[in-house]
Amino acid sequence: MNDWKTREKAESFVNMYSDIILRICITYSLSKEDAFDICQNTYIKLMEKNIVFEDYKKERSYIIKIAVNQCKDILKSSRFNKNIPIYDYENTDFSHSRYDEMELLDIIKKLPTKYREIIYFYCIEGFTSEETSDIVGISAAAVRKRLSRARDMLKKYMEVDYE
Repeated sequence: MNDWKTREKAESFVNMYSDIILRICITYSLSKEDAFDICQNTYIKLMEKNIVFEDYKKERSYIIKIAVNQCKDILKSSRFNKNIPIYDYENTDFSHSRYDEMELLDIIKKLPTKYREIIYFYCIEGFTSEETSDIVGISAAAVRKRLSRARDMLKKYMEVDYE
């Protein structure tokens, strides 16, 4: 049974989803405080609805979708200043190559939001184009097209940075 009101479930939720919610907020250039609020609000929504999920994958997808929608709501709000810097987050997991985490984050944050979110969900979280399309709210074909464009942009940024 998936009872969201127990203390154990709350702790489990934080352990399983706080890091991914934080990384989603980074993708949308939101602050750490916004990430904490979104994590709390997501948990509250789950408590209120007391939804029982068929499996972990469906639960995770649902929670991510809630977090993405909350990020978009913050971006649309009048209080949001579009020049908020991305802070150094200790829990940010990006693959290592010749770039360290902060260099890669700096390169990714140069992308427009619609491409950043695709890179995050598809490349970093490992969602399929269909799963990403469900989260972002566009077709799978549009996800693949944005992914292709984002990769082209990243290549250009990386060539400029290391020539």
